[in-house]
Amino acid sequence: HTVLLDAILNELTPKLHQCNAQDIANTVWAYATADHSAPALFNGMIPTVIKTLDKFDSQNLANTLWAYATVKHSAPQVFDAAAAAALTATATAITSSATNSSGNNSGNKLDTFN
Repeated sequence: HTVLLDAILNELTPKLHQCNAQDIANTVWAYATADHSAPALFNGMIPTVIKTLDKFDSQNLANTLWAYATVKHSAPQVFDAAAAAALTATATAITSSATNSSGNNSGNKLDTFN
């Protein structure tokens, strides 16, 4: 499976900036599940992860962070950005819940308080 994953990586690398949240989560999850660390992939995804983090739902976020942790790829900026986004979403949910009896309409995909 290494040859296949390397071939996919060669095709994907120039297009990493075009990936959406689902693409990112599925790709890094697949490489981590296959125990194929692919440092170029995980490094290359960092700017895209950070740029699109507001588009991640909780499953995409969990799978992405799990993949980075599983392959032991150091990406503190990804984990810091995810933590900041989660805190912002939580604060928004709490504020919205306190002021809106009909529920939270923040639009933040990380918001699990809907």
